[in-house]
Parts: sequence; C-alpha cells; structure tokens
Amino acid sequence: MEGETVIAGVDTHKDVHVLCLLDGLGRKIWSGSFRADPEGLRQAGGGE
Repeated sequence: MEGETVIAGVDTHKDVHVLCLLDGLGRKIWSGSFRADPEGLRQAGGGE
C-alpha cells in the first residue's frame, strides 16, 4: 500500500471500539471491532 491514501475512522464507546479503513476514493478497505481495554487494543494493533 505504499503511496496509497488510507483514511482511518474510530467510533469509540465504553466497552467496544469500531475501526474502519477507507481508500482515497472513500471505498471501505476493512472494518472491525475490538474491546475497549488494554487486551483489545493489543489485539487490534496486532500485538501479542
């Protein structure tokens, strides 16, 4: 994806956050949710 525009949006809530990635034309690349706690953030970031 080098050189391509990627736009990230996060909808934060008390228990769950939702992440959506769009390309430069506004087309959805990926979306998903993760728990709003340290473990959920690690999983969302690809950490262990």
